[in-house]
Amino acid sequence: MKKTLAIMLALIMVLAMVPALADGVKVAKIGSTEYETLDEAIDAANDGDTIELLADCESDGFTIDGKTITISGDISENNRRQHTVTLKGDDVPGSGKGNIVLKNAGKLNLNNCTFKTNRKITLYADSALDCTNIRLEMDANKEKFSDKPEGNIYYDGAIEMERFPCSITFNRCSVLIQNYLGNAIRWDQETWGYEFRVRFTESDFMATNCRSGFTGRLWVDVDNSKVDVVENYGNGSNGSRYTIKNGSVVNFNNNGKHGLSAWTLKIEGSTVNAIGNGGDGIVAFQTDINANSHVIVKENAKRSFGGTDPANDKEVQAGFHVYINGGYLKVEKGADFRVIDNYASGIKIENATETLELGSGTIMNNHARGGYSEYGGGIYNVGGTAMIDPSVVIYNNHAVTAGDDIYSTGKITFGGVGSDWWLDGTPDCDGKIHKIDGWHDDAEENRWQAHKEKPEDNHISPVIATNQPIESKVAVKAAHGANAVEPTPVPTPGGNTGGNGSSGGGYYHPTTTPVPVIVIPPKTGDMTVWQSILHFLGIK
Repeated sequence: MKKTLAIMLALIMVLAMVPALADGVKVAKIGSTEYETLDEAIDAANDGDTIELLADCESDGFTIDGKTITISGDISENNRRQHTVTLKGDDVPGSGKGNIVLKNAGKLNLNNCTFKTNRKITLYADSALDCTNIRLEMDANKEKFSDKPEGNIYYDGAIEMERFPCSITFNRCSVLIQNYLGNAIRWDQETWGYEFRVRFTESDFMATNCRSGFTGRLWVDVDNSKVDVVENYGNGSNGSRYTIKNGSVVNFNNNGKHGLSAWTLKIEGSTVNAIGNGGDGIVAFQTDINANSHVIVKENAKRSFGGTDPANDKEVQAGFHVYINGGYLKVEKGADFRVIDNYASGIKIENATETLELGSGTIMNNHARGGYSEYGGGIYNVGGTAMIDPSVVIYNNHAVTAGDDIYSTGKITFGGVGSDWWLDGTPDCDGKIHKIDGWHDDAEENRWQAHKEKPEDNHISPVIATNQPIESKVAVKAAHGANAVEPTPVPTPGGNTGGNGSSGGGYYHPTTTPVPVIVIPPKTGDMTVWQSILHFLGIK
């Protein structure tokens, strides 16, 4: 026993000396040649070389110019990424220290390691960043240098008036970008002719507490991944083409302005949430949502408006806003599509060239309060073409000017009300719950009213919906006539309430489908001396 204790004490003493002996240790190698710093290894690397990390290390930042280099760690027996590279900047804005720069078709492959930086990654001219099984942590801590509009992963696409494609690929990676005064990922060019593609495969990504998540005309591919763009002070995104597929979960929540702003948005068998944003929840040119997808647009348009600044009004238009000539929103029948509780119109299509094809969905409890959103609490069709499947749920919305549930100045098709739809009582029915019996006129000059003491003060004018196109102005509300029916017993919340006689329960929000959550295991940090001792002794 004494001999064993003596051996253990000797091991403790040796391990405790390790930090003191760290100076001069080799941290990287190329082939059989070892280097004391990663920067030395990068300077020595030729095109196609692999730099193997031997230990945790620091870097002053580096440039990959016209060659391909791989930096690779390893996977330990407890499945953590080895090793960690920390890029150190300085207090001098614009010095470039701590940055990673890829240019002239330079390519950097990062494998099986962790990179930490409070600076930027910039790509030029046909360059690429290809990451496999890495953790990338970018945290500026709101330093002054980070207040530039360019992204912290940034593609500068113009060199001597020429433009080139670039790409970033994350495969089985974990990426965190936070606390930058600028944008998380940005491309500076305004043309679609040259691509900056960002790909996520089996990865998780978070951009938070930055100006925005994705800015510029990016191609963003999300495949079996989780993307969180949350609590940024500007738009969650601004532009970009999104393809979200294979069970991905994407959240654009609680951003200061718009949530998910997209040029094109394709959602296939995935979940997308846009919740609690200051501006529109989703604003997009062309959107396709397939039958196996879940999309929730909720509690958006929180920004104050109606004041002296017209820009504030323009930023608040709808929970889901379709914009630009030729824009559309197509939702396949069977999709779980919910636009609820927004502080503006639920869905707005804004001109005669736009279309809405709503195969399924629930549009409830939205409030068109004013400004650019004062008509059509549920659906606001400004001269376009809207085709609403009879199964779509649209009731208990409100608009300050006209058309609580639907307002259309273009062409619209919709069916009858559901057999179990109920007005929620406030402000429509003096606090009581009444059964909805059909569509009623809710025009600006004659808002629906059924509860005045004098019958002549009420406005009850049924509108028959035949599921045939209507090309005249329509302003309607799902409501009831003079003989209001109270439920017995009081309906309980829930149910997939449908139209044209389909059954359902609930006078307010239908039962929500649980949103899939991808649990990302916490990053395992480096072992302490004591953990090393226990590991050496086989104690877990």
